[in-house]
Amino acid sequence: ALILTESALVTGTGATVPARASATDTQLLVYDTDISRELNAASAESDTTLRAAPLAAASAYLHFAAEDAGEEPLLVTVDRASTERSRLALRAAVLAATQAPSTAASPFAGLVAHDPAPVQLVAGVPDDDRAYAAADMHADEDALARFATVLDDPELLTGPNRDEILQVLGNAWRGDESWPAVVSAQRQGTIETIDSVGLLPPSTVQLLGSSSTLPVWVRNDLPYPVNLTLYSQPEDLRLDVEDAVTVVASPASNTRIEVPVQARIGNGEVDVTLDLRSPAGVQIGSTERAEVYVRAEWEGIGITVLAFLVGGLLVIGLVRTIRHRRRAATDGDGEGEALEADEDDAEDAASATPQDDR
Repeated sequence: ALILTESALVTGTGATVPARASATDTQLLVYDTDISRELNAASAESDTTLRAAPLAAASAYLHFAAEDAGEEPLLVTVDRASTERSRLALRAAVLAATQAPSTAASPFAGLVAHDPAPVQLVAGVPDDDRAYAAADMHADEDALARFATVLDDPELLTGPNRDEILQVLGNAWRGDESWPAVVSAQRQGTIETIDSVGLLPPSTVQLLGSSSTLPVWVRNDLPYPVNLTLYSQPEDLRLDVEDAVTVVASPASNTRIEVPVQARIGNGEVDVTLDLRSPAGVQIGSTERAEVYVRAEWEGIGITVLAFLVGGLLVIGLVRTIRHRRRAATDGDGEGEALEADEDDAEDAASATPQDDR
């Protein structure tokens, strides 16, 4: 890796420091402090007359530095501006460096290809505020990169954020009292971007049938569609929920997701845990909980079946009772007829006996 530093922080090579250098095991790109300072001043000056002075100074520094460097390359820079500047002023500064007499512009690859000149870095006082700010913004950048996996092209978010970080860390902000506020604003913007997609708080759902859908809303404040998977997990066995539902949330809108649910035997309140994740498995937004009141119809079905069984038993009992009574009545009629026949036979026998005696 190459570290960019200014010539004012390097010693050991005389007045002019070559662009390609090394200090111990550290590979450096060293830009000329004096030339870069004047070019930066010229790029920030919108008045043509006032711009002439820093341009002339930059040309003079460049002339002497080129003679001193000989065949070694020189590196000059123009810092990122903390405020908007004129395109004409920036163009004038760039032309002053690239079209100066006895110099020629070189591509970056040619600059890096040169053998590094050995140098020593000046011991300086570290800027703890800038170091902490850089570390914090780097952590935010990593978090944004994970969040950006919801997009087909993550560079739509990570690219502009990287440019903002480099601008905030530019030397143009050194000594500016408003720099801490700029750092805070940049970090807040990153946090808001990461928070731009998430679940809306779900409302309580009444599940009256054996199967239905659980409505869930996804908020997407980004100007791009996002790819998400909704994971649902009930905290009770009385409810069966579709584990994962994939959705593409529309840009700058709220998208409805319908999660299939099915009630099992039993009634009561069931909490369902809801999580959004990107295709890479990164959790998006915070976890939400949906309250579902289960009013399963299985108990109604059971009562109906039981009623049919009881009714069937009653009907069977009634039929058996009627048949028993009919059978009893039939048996009674048969016994009466037999008794009458016996009585007739007895009378006939009684009338026949006296005739035999005569």
